[in-house]
Amino acid sequence: MNSVSESPKQIVLPCRYGRHHLWWLVGLLALSVLAVIVGDKFKQSLGQWLPETLPNPSTYNEKQSGYSGFYELAEKIHIPVKRWQKPYRMIDQDKVRGTLVMIAPWEMPTTGESDLLLRWLEDGNDLVLMDDLSMHSSRKLIGELGLSAHSFKIQHDLTAPVERVFPESAMVPDLKITSEARIDGGNPVASNKWGTLISELKVGKGRCLVASTPDMCANENLADPAYKGNFQFLINWLSTSHQPIYFDEKCHGYSSGNNVFFFLLRGPVGFVILQLLILLAVALWSLNQRFGPLVPVPVSRKISNLEFINGLATSYQKARARDTAWAMIYQPFKGRLCKLLGVAPHESPEQLAQAWAEASGQNRTKCEEFLRKAQAAMEKRHLDEKELVELVAACDELSAGSRELQAHGKILGA
Repeated sequence: MNSVSESPKQIVLPCRYGRHHLWWLVGLLALSVLAVIVGDKFKQSLGQWLPETLPNPSTYNEKQSGYSGFYELAEKIHIPVKRWQKPYRMIDQDKVRGTLVMIAPWEMPTTGESDLLLRWLEDGNDLVLMDDLSMHSSRKLIGELGLSAHSFKIQHDLTAPVERVFPESAMVPDLKITSEARIDGGNPVASNKWGTLISELKVGKGRCLVASTPDMCANENLADPAYKGNFQFLINWLSTSHQPIYFDEKCHGYSSGNNVFFFLLRGPVGFVILQLLILLAVALWSLNQRFGPLVPVPVSRKISNLEFINGLATSYQKARARDTAWAMIYQPFKGRLCKLLGVAPHESPEQLAQAWAEASGQNRTKCEEFLRKAQAAMEKRHLDEKELVELVAACDELSAGSRELQAHGKILGA
């Protein structure tokens, strides 16, 4: 029974393209843009409700530890604020003037960058550093400015009065501060009986403000009237500093890449571009425009299971091997029936028929008669066609009954 292979056929599908396909693409594009925008807003709204795992005092962070609220407040009162995300060497190359605000930096400037910032301060610019001063790198930076710090037992919500010699103390009776370090050196701005919490010093033509409290104006304090003096003090200080005010986001891991493609792919625009590429791939596939020539696929005739069974039966019939065919049918059937009824295969036909009658509730005579005929047929050397057909029909009937009983859970195989 060999299969006959037909010659390969190459089927070319006609290209069907109409104006309605263009409207489909336009609709998918609009849906993609809307999904990105809505998805980004949903992510932001969900993020405001979820708790923070680590403090992030970034002006991009809208959660409790962030400074997005203070950044918006400065914008509303017309203080020119910007975000600094470039390498510190660009301050010198771009001739940047103003004030740099560093809040709890994750990455402190290197030795070379610290020297650059020090020269930048001496040229008449300002620096505001707000940190817990617990890391060696942060203490090294203030050490280059001529200050030092020592650790102290953390104290929450300390009331620290502001020295009146500073004009920035206007309308600020005292500050509410949480700190675990004290500053040595400089001119004390806010302090208590345990030491200085905020200090100021002149660096050439510029000045530097160092505070040992990084969360002084965080978002979690924005709506609390008890912290109003903190925001007023920092606003006063930035108002009298060199402008514009640059909030350092490079120290929090943000970076403004010079590569325009990298910059575009970072935000929602990148998701829109990705979806457009997917739509383009779908459009090319729908138009049947391949990236190469068409390859013919050979189509051959398959042989089904029924054809194989019919061919095998015909082979047995021509060989007059009915006894062999019956042995191939009866032996697996008897094994399955004994297993379902819980009877050993070597038991007599009487015992097997008795077990069938008890399981099915039918008369055992018919089943026992079939089993005796089937066993006798196994011992014959030649089996005529009529007898084989009768035995197969009786076997099919008994097999159908066993499947029905198994489906109802009345025999062991259920």
